[in-house]
Amino acid sequence: MKVTHSLAGFGLFVQTCNVAYGTHHAHLRPTKFNVILVLSIFVSALSFIPLLLTTRPAIELAGTRITHENKPDFWLLDVQVRTFTAMYSVASLTYILMEQIRFRLVKYFLPYSDKWDYLFVTLTLLIWTLTTVVFGVIHPITPSIQTLAGAAWTSYGLLVDNLLSFTLMHQILSNRQHLSTIDPLQHVRRLIRALALLCATSWVALAVFIVGNFLYPTDGKMRTLFFRVA
Repeated sequence: MKVTHSLAGFGLFVQTCNVAYGTHHAHLRPTKFNVILVLSIFVSALSFIPLLLTTRPAIELAGTRITHENKPDFWLLDVQVRTFTAMYSVASLTYILMEQIRFRLVKYFLPYSDKWDYLFVTLTLLIWTLTTVVFGVIHPITPSIQTLAGAAWTSYGLLVDNLLSFTLMHQILSNRQHLSTIDPLQHVRRLIRALALLCATSWVALAVFIVGNFLYPTDGKMRTLFFRVA
């Protein structure tokens, strides 16, 4: 239990650092994009509070059946999990939509019809609604369905983030001679390497989360541990 508490606490610490850095960056460059991004990071950090609160009951109630005595504990755990899912889903949706809006900058190099932007946003909202809202918060049929729904949304979010980020960076790198304000080539390449490392780490974390659920489908303690590691 101490390990899972420590992992969740470390996650909250990292998110708090992200909020501090994002706030500083938004203060230096107070654009709408940066301000909304900070709000997204802030909500994401707050989601770790109910996550911390679920650690003890998730372990203590793992493998037990619902009885009259422990029914309130199961109810409270369910509320905390749904609260975490709701806050995480709102934060991640905001971030993904901001990524899609920022991607419109690529039209400077690669013109395309506005209808693709609307279709992309509509697709994102549909997937988000089905996975996190319906099966994650409103009506999680079973814990396994709730887990798969969360994994599906996270996978989609990572895929969109990776594709849009690398495409935009590639277009900037390929057309840097047309931009007078572009950073030196070495700096752009360093950004791409850092982005690649971040993307790889994110996919590894998601893989750890999914593997834990497949390896220990009936062991709630181990699934909780793998989730905290991820």
